Order: sequence, then structure tokens, then C-alpha cells
Amino acid sequence: MGDQLGTVIAALIGFGGLFVGLIVGRRQVADQAQVEHGHWLRAQRQEAYVQLLDSWETAVRKTEEVIGDEDHLTAEERGWDWGEDVQPAIMRRVEEAWEPVWRAVERVLLIGPDAASASATTLRAAGQAIVEAALDFSGRWPNVEPFRNAVQQGQTAWRTVATTAAQIVQTAPRPGRS
Repeated sequence: MGDQLGTVIAALIGFGGLFVGLIVGRRQVADQAQVEHGHWLRAQRQEAYVQLLDSWETAVRKTEEVIGDEDHLTAEERGWDWGEDVQPAIMRRVEEAWEPVWRAVERVLLIGPDAASASATTLRAAGQAIVEAALDFSGRWPNVEPFRNAVQQGQTAWRTVATTAAQIVQTAPRPGRS
């Protein structure tokens, strides 16, 4: 009977070790999958943040070009109608410049995290203020002072996004942290 008891105990220890091995192995695979997903997500976020920051700079530059375009100021001398020809052309150029920014903001909102979404929302509001200032046709156009102020506030929002993005992408993924 003693030999049989030793065999049963040895079998139980063997099954216990197998069970623990399965649990540890499963946990290791789950942790590895979480870290790999974290690396993928961090790469996606980095790409989205770079796209947002680059599209912002391009949109501001293109809008400044529209504001400084002398052709618009002398259009009436060439027979163009301000309300039917020039304003729609200005609006189209400005809206086309900002469309990539709006798409990039939506992508950041989609992949987050919350800190990046909040700063991207602030950047979008600053961009909308720039667009509104650029397309303010009341009085003499362009009304440069409000436009410059909006750009300056936008640059502050841009720096906030850049700082937030850097903090997010510099944090390495690890198991147990989302």
C-alpha cells in the first residue's frame, strides 16, 4: 500500500506541476500579446500625432499664403466680382487647406488616449478660430490682426499637442497597464 500511495502522490505532484505550468504559460502568452498590441498602438498613435502636427503646419502656411495673396486684393481691378468670384475662391482654398487637419484630429480622437484627445480637440478649436479669422469678410479683407492672434493661440495649442504626444509615445507598453 505504501508503494501505491507514493505513486499516487508522485502523480498528483506531476499533475499539479502541469497545471501550474499551463497557468503560467497562458499568463505569459497573454502578457506578450498585450505588450505587442501596446507596441502596435503606440506606433499608430505616433503616426497619427505626426500627421496631425504636420497637417496643422501645412494648413497654417497655406492659409497665410491666401491672406497674403495680392491677386485677391486687386481682383476687382481685373474685373472679378468680389462676392461671386473672389470670396468663394478664398473660401475654397482655406477649406481645402484645413481638411487634412480635421481628418487627422478625428484619427487622434479615435485612437486616444484621453490626454491626446483633449489636446487634439483644443487644437481643432484653435484651427477653427484661424479659419473664421481668415474668412472674416466683414469690413476690409484681410483683417490681419485677428488672424495673427488666432494663429498665435493655435501655435500654443500645437505645442500642447506636441508635448502630450511625446509623453505618450515615449512610454513603453508593459503588461498590466493600458
